Amino acid sequence: MSNKNKILQKKSGQVKKRLAIVGGGFGGLTLARKILDNHKDDFEVTLVDKNDYQLFYPALFNAVSSLADLSELFSVVAIKFRDIFKDGEIEILKKEVSDIDFGKNRVVLKSPARLKSYLNYDYLVLAPGSETDFKGTEFAGNKALPFKTFEDALKIKVELEHLLKNKAKKEGVVVAVIGGGVTGCSLVSYLHDYVHKLASLAGHPHQTISFKLISGEDEIFPTLPAWSRKTGRKILEKMGVEIFTGSYAKSVEEAGCVLSDGTFVGADITVWAGGVKPNRLVEIFPEEDKNINLRAQGQKNVFFMGDFAYPGKKFGKEAPTAQTAVRHAKYIAYCLGRIAKGKKIKKTYRPGKSIYIVEMGEKNVFVGIGPAGLIGWPARFIRRQAFLRYLKSIMPLHKALSWLGKFSSL
Repeated sequence: MSNKNKILQKKSGQVKKRLAIVGGGFGGLTLARKILDNHKDDFEVTLVDKNDYQLFYPALFNAVSSLADLSELFSVVAIKFRDIFKDGEIEILKKEVSDIDFGKNRVVLKSPARLKSYLNYDYLVLAPGSETDFKGTEFAGNKALPFKTFEDALKIKVELEHLLKNKAKKEGVVVAVIGGGVTGCSLVSYLHDYVHKLASLAGHPHQTISFKLISGEDEIFPTLPAWSRKTGRKILEKMGVEIFTGSYAKSVEEAGCVLSDGTFVGADITVWAGGVKPNRLVEIFPEEDKNINLRAQGQKNVFFMGDFAYPGKKFGKEAPTAQTAVRHAKYIAYCLGRIAKGKKIKKTYRPGKSIYIVEMGEKNVFVGIGPAGLIGWPARFIRRQAFLRYLKSIMPLHKALSWLGKFSSL
């Protein structure tokens, strides 16, 4: 807290509560913005994240298929916190959290050996997101390329460029993606677009390029309605993607992967989009821990949010999506606002249904609303409006429109 703020608080007789938010993703930023807009006199907010930006994950797919230069890609994928918050409005710590001392109400921050630094809090909200889950697949951690961060996307692009440059013109190029969910199907579609762009630049015959998608479930998009599964499969088949379903990847080898039924799927490059798990901070909480209204059991001043919302389980009843994280943030902001005024929390959190947006390459977007769906320009319009709505909630309109312009240019 600045000296100026301390003096003003002493004059008013009000002491702000210290609110620490761990994680600057969709949920963390939405919560911070709502507290600053509606309860800035009640809370002093500190945001802790290992980066100084939000990774706008939907844009990562476009980045992986774009031929734009690195700086242009980063300016779209990474939304800088300085473009969201005004100077002095919030404290931002570019740190990682190693532990939480619940007894002393403090977060333990990662520091050099033998040195410890702490962040004290009155209220703590944990929204550290998720990380790649290789699900025990043998050698996957070393042989498969993950797709979770901007650095991951760049590495995939570099590996593909290297592959095309070093392949003889008549040699085949095979790319495999493990994961038949929304991420895997979207990724294989965007990689299809990107590799064919590279092939055109390198003069490599397009007919020698092939893609393979591996889903451990009996179908792609296993959690989405039948309409989506049918639409997605039709798009992939039109691209020429070979789809393997019903057998999960048992191991990833140098030249491909072995499926649980013994099938060997050959590939020059294998990309992992087979699932995520809550951030490793989950290990702090007991396996049987169940939260009530997004609050930690036994810790009335600790909240969970986003992919981290159900630490005693792999994930909760809600899908780990941006919409879920934003919904959590709005409810927690309501709770904190009631607490600050000394009022009881009257509403209980209720999971909601999300509109799902699936992007399969640069030309194919479809949107699902329950069992129904839209495809083509109506779906692209809804996607744009969804992005704009979120961006307007965390930054001024002119900045939101500027970001959308950059995104559209990729």
